[in-house]
Amino acid sequence: MIRRALFGLFALLVLACAADAQALTFPQLTGRVVDDAGIIDGKARDDVGRKLAEFEQRTGSQIVVATVPSLQGTDIETYVAALANNWQLGRDGKNNGAILLIAPNSGKVAIQANEGLRDRLTDEVMLRIIKQALIPRLAADDIAGGVNNGVDDMMSVLNGSPLRAAPAPLPQLAQAAPPASSGGLSFPALTGRVVDEANILDSAARAALTQVSSALEAKSTDQLVIVTLSSLRGTSIEDYGYQLGRAWQIGQKGKNNGVLLIVAPNERKVRIEVGYGLEGNLTDAITSFIIQNAILPRFKAGDFPGGIKRGADDIVSVLTGDEEYKQRAVQAAKPQVTAGELIFMMIFVLIAGFIFINVMYGVYTAIRGILEGLGMVSPSPRPKGKKKSWWEDISTGSSSGSSGSSWSSGSSGSSGGGFSGGGGSFGGGGSSGSW
Repeated sequence: MIRRALFGLFALLVLACAADAQALTFPQLTGRVVDDAGIIDGKARDDVGRKLAEFEQRTGSQIVVATVPSLQGTDIETYVAALANNWQLGRDGKNNGAILLIAPNSGKVAIQANEGLRDRLTDEVMLRIIKQALIPRLAADDIAGGVNNGVDDMMSVLNGSPLRAAPAPLPQLAQAAPPASSGGLSFPALTGRVVDEANILDSAARAALTQVSSALEAKSTDQLVIVTLSSLRGTSIEDYGYQLGRAWQIGQKGKNNGVLLIVAPNERKVRIEVGYGLEGNLTDAITSFIIQNAILPRFKAGDFPGGIKRGADDIVSVLTGDEEYKQRAVQAAKPQVTAGELIFMMIFVLIAGFIFINVMYGVYTAIRGILEGLGMVSPSPRPKGKKKSWWEDISTGSSSGSSGSSWSSGSSGSSGGGFSGGGGSFGGGGSSGSW
């Protein structure tokens, strides 16, 4: 009975996956360059097609360049994987096909390689090709140059040659002057949901984090991007974080519903940067709780992938309505008074109360003494033989030989405490931590 139920559940999952795949439509595989978005000129299409045909004849590996006008509501990673499955590139038994996909309307580019090519077109290599060969040219609207560079680097790697050095930036690619408040900071390119500039995540970790981010956006429209930095460029992680969020424009326009999980391993800093639209859910108390309890313990143990994954999972839990988690975070943020601190406060209150009573009594007695001297009130009866105290001498104006009044002796400043600023960051919500 249980086996039959499990089989039925498995069948439903297969059908659901098939239904999702069927929901996407793909351009026809009409050649080695499929320009469905119409962004590559005729000469460039012919040149790239001829180059790829010669490469296939020489090596047997198939590379196809594709452009699409829309990702049909999904992310580029999901779309390119489904497209590769639909086209089934490569020779039978060799699985030696690859796709270079550009989605200009989404500003996205991806490379998908079949298993037969993954020993050379690794995730790291493909990411370097995207960053060095494609994005600089595409960002300058040099589509043909970007495609040619990307294809050349893919063929070079598959031929066993090392990647070319990154070309000198073109004059028209000079970074736009940043806002005055940015201090001239530079930012890595936004190449996907996970930007591992520090290179501390393996391909499995990047894939898992990409899935977490993709699922969150599909469910809530909130955008989560994980970024590791090789350097904070000489500034604080708080300053860098909110400016990076603005430069990348994470989140939907009008909703400002983006989140950055930023890790700078060389400076041993981590931050959760929250867009304005999510500050009501991801409060400073909650983001601090995530950093202190989910991320930092794993970082201190040297487990960067585990800390980042747990932090991302907890961010998603909060954004998808886990009220129990929120309450735990809020409770943890409440100041906890130790027994020693409680005893100290009680002693302080008792001493302060004693001093206050004595001062007030002294003030009262002094005022009464002045009024007695003016004849406005009757003198208080004093037992025979009792000498006036020093404060009575002062209050009645008589001199007892004292050259100064110690009436207000004692420190006028308050001592103790350990009070200091809360460390708030101006210009962006969120929390930071270090290990």
